[in-house]
Amino acid sequence: MQTCTLAVDIGASSGRHIAGTVQNGKITLQEVYRFENGVHRENGHLCWDIDTLAKEVVNGLKAAHDAGFAPATIGIDTWAVDFVLLDADNKRIGDAVAYRDERTEGIREALEKEYGLTFADHYARTGIQYQPFNTVYQLMALKKEHPEQLAAAKTFLMVPDYLNYLLCGVPANEYTNASTTALVGADSRDWDDALIEKLGLPRGIFQPIKTAGTVLGHLTPEIQKAVGFDAEVILPATHDTGSAVLAVPARDEYAAYLSSGTWSLLGVENAAAITGPDSCAANFTNEGGYEYRYRYLKNIMGLWMIQSVRRELGEKTGTRPSFPELIAAAKEAADFPSCVDPDDNRFLAPASMIEEVRAACADTHQPVPAATGEVMQCVYNSLTQDYRRAVETLQSLTGKTYTSLNIVGGGSQDGYLNQQTANATGLTVFAGPTEGTALGNLMVQFIHSGDFADLAEARAAIAEVEQAALTAGWDGVWFRRAYDAFGQPIGSKECDEGQIFIEPQGMCVMAGIGKTTGQAEQALRSVEERLDTRYGIVLLQPAYTTYRLNLGEISSYPPGYKENAGIFCHNNPWISCAETVLGHGDRAFEVYKKTCPAYIEDISEIHRTEPYVYSQMVAGIDAPTFGEAKNSWLTGTAAWTFFNVSQYILGVQPTLDGLKIDPCIPHTLPGFTVTRRYRGAVYHIRVENLDAVQKGVKRVTVNGAPIPGNVLPIAKAGETVEVTVVMG
Repeated sequence: MQTCTLAVDIGASSGRHIAGTVQNGKITLQEVYRFENGVHRENGHLCWDIDTLAKEVVNGLKAAHDAGFAPATIGIDTWAVDFVLLDADNKRIGDAVAYRDERTEGIREALEKEYGLTFADHYARTGIQYQPFNTVYQLMALKKEHPEQLAAAKTFLMVPDYLNYLLCGVPANEYTNASTTALVGADSRDWDDALIEKLGLPRGIFQPIKTAGTVLGHLTPEIQKAVGFDAEVILPATHDTGSAVLAVPARDEYAAYLSSGTWSLLGVENAAAITGPDSCAANFTNEGGYEYRYRYLKNIMGLWMIQSVRRELGEKTGTRPSFPELIAAAKEAADFPSCVDPDDNRFLAPASMIEEVRAACADTHQPVPAATGEVMQCVYNSLTQDYRRAVETLQSLTGKTYTSLNIVGGGSQDGYLNQQTANATGLTVFAGPTEGTALGNLMVQFIHSGDFADLAEARAAIAEVEQAALTAGWDGVWFRRAYDAFGQPIGSKECDEGQIFIEPQGMCVMAGIGKTTGQAEQALRSVEERLDTRYGIVLLQPAYTTYRLNLGEISSYPPGYKENAGIFCHNNPWISCAETVLGHGDRAFEVYKKTCPAYIEDISEIHRTEPYVYSQMVAGIDAPTFGEAKNSWLTGTAAWTFFNVSQYILGVQPTLDGLKIDPCIPHTLPGFTVTRRYRGAVYHIRVENLDAVQKGVKRVTVNGAPIPGNVLPIAKAGETVEVTVVMG
């Protein structure tokens, strides 16, 4: 069993368990469990299925143990503001109502009228922005609708607090989440007793506020029996944005951050709260952060608008478009000028996001988007202009001029949005890490375990590898190959020969480096423009024409042969794999065919080797025998090609949780079948591509029954499984 820390990261639509380890200062993450989440209508309100969430948390702990991990500590993070109440017997009272429920309508006005609490006074005490779903408004709505529930309550726990309680039996309120209630003093960092009394809320239900890094206790005996191990339950920054901000590898004090997900949260870390009238008017918030820092930020609607458009299109057409398809549609309508206010409550939960966007454009006398691309471009315009305004306001309120913006979270994968954000704000944008929330959760546990001395050391570890590739390893439109012993770059436009190499382009993109910033796309296009030939991709260009003492053997071969600009077949599959990472099925298959014996029989008089075997290399464009293969049979190309075809193009990938099906194929391929033997079972997999896409899975059925996601449940040894995958 491998000792690890375990982050349970739960969002509005899904949750996952991420095992984290540190070796030699390097962080490794591995997802071991994933589950669905969502709201449903219960007793007239939108509610979370909190009982199922609790079961899934336990299921994930067991899955981690079954995967060979022995978690020493466990931390849970979720969204903010929502809560449950427990009675004197520690039984839950009522439902776990979700923040998108409409029960808080009119509550802010009622506080002013009935309790004499203006928002300006409220903000001056707590520093928390106005959102209709703030916990204080939810509690007052509950007091109005169900006063008997508050009367019976003995314990108030926010969602992650409650899940922690079920694991270890210790009730506690964690600071980063508690601060979003708008009942915690901005300066005192504790419950505002006077405010709670003024609103007539029972003070006794609120638990002592604990900070991230606090150990609550061990798993209860019942949980230990269910999951097969014991571990400490530790508090991370339980507000998911609080955890995401921890993972921001900010370069200096002039770097802002944007946590990009369903919500966009743009801001900075401050040592003190800003609660003056200007900040109140701008509706910036001072949410609690790690080690009593303040997350001074603006809450913006975020990717909720894009997610809603995508879901709505899927419901209308039966085919949910992929995010790359939506981005491509927006690019085609890049000149569409209209934008709306994403923070308008009309976009919070409309019956139709598309129609609401159109109506907002009409109401403001702007061109009304018709096609999907125009709707998407309008959303992109709206978000990025809101980001621009937020940055400008942030600079005014803090008195600082910010020079860069770190985008973290799932939204950092949208390279088009990142570029539009850079264009709108004028800031240098750094994207990633994508797994910011889970990583921030784990960082608190790593500091507790002694793997890192403090937050600065943990952040430095996050930034080190990827940032080295994106800065010192980036040459402008491709990745550099290396630096020689004298500190001079190899594979750079600064070189007179050997300016670009194949290896770093393939490996960096396969690792996801530059995927969210557009650099991965640029690197592969540079390969296509500078290295590609009709017989395959050469290793470097221009070829070396003289021997280089600082490089040695690579420059000793004649131009166009072996490592000196030959078509080295071993690393051609790396580019094909990399193209699938970016969703380019057509290009991936094109690269595959150029060195595949079955596709090059018509040039056998040029190729001059056995027509059924891979060769080590093919003479490059600089060679007098361009296209002639050398050293057949003596190659690792066949293994890499099989890996490329089976796991990247056909997309049948073995994981700890089961086979993951994620094809990336030519759009002209209507489908395929494949048989995979895995852990003693036989899977007959049929993939259908009726929508002629290159990548994306719309639905999966196993033995006729639909499953969530695209990871097949593990079958028992000896079983035969029938799988149908529909791309889209």
